[in-house]
Amino acid sequence: MLTKSEFIATLEREAATLSHLVGKVQPAHLAFRLTPPQRSTEELIRYLATQWTGSVSYFVSGSWDGWSAADAASKTVTPATFAAAMSRQIDEVKAMLAPISEADFATRASKDAMGTAMPLAQAIFGGTVAWTFGYKMQLFLQLKAAGLADIGTSNLWMGVDKKAAAT
Repeated sequence: MLTKSEFIATLEREAATLSHLVGKVQPAHLAFRLTPPQRSTEELIRYLATQWTGSVSYFVSGSWDGWSAADAASKTVTPATFAAAMSRQIDEVKAMLAPISEADFATRASKDAMGTAMPLAQAIFGGTVAWTFGYKMQLFLQLKAAGLADIGTSNLWMGVDKKAAAT
């Protein structure tokens, strides 16, 4: 089963990759939407800046109350402040998990977002990391559709430009 340190290391890698992608965003991309009802690039960036804190808070406490505070904090996130917001989220997640032992992390009862009972580590991984992969892909595709034709799979999966990945 996933340990707390492995979970945090995964978030740190994803934060670096997401920050790399968000660093490609230009002001003209912020209002872009794949379709009218979907989030704009700006809204997606702000959601990513709350998702970890909001979801881990729910999986640990069983209450969505923490999501509101995380969402409120994201309202001022911009591409320029995104990396710092991701670092803050990691610190907040570490603080939420600090009082939980590794044994409790692996076995403590929790529920996924649909209310299905499962161990805390499984809920956190499935509802935080898996969601991050999906939203990271959405951001990548949204940036490509908005006109950033020069980004590719190395940007998406490794958080580096193609030239840097080839060396």
